[in-house]
Amino acid sequence: MSAKVEFERGESGEVSSWDGSTMTVLASGPYAPGAPTRMKIHLETTAVDVEARAKDSKRVADGRFQVRLRVINLRREQLELLATLST
Repeated sequence: MSAKVEFERGESGEVSSWDGSTMTVLASGPYAPGAPTRMKIHLETTAVDVEARAKDSKRVADGRFQVRLRVINLRREQLELLATLST
């Protein structure tokens, strides 16, 4: 399952993977390693606000950036909602 992402700085993206601690997002812009970011992940029935720090980013063939993020400060309820991305 993929989910749409809205970054705090105005960019958009799509979740491509989530393993419970690291999220990979195809984003419209790059993020420097360690850069903090906030984003809203739109699931089927709700949206989840998430804080993260970038691990790395690289440009992919379609011009977007594959950004790996270490998700921080998640509450149990948020983790349970994001678990639907792993299935």
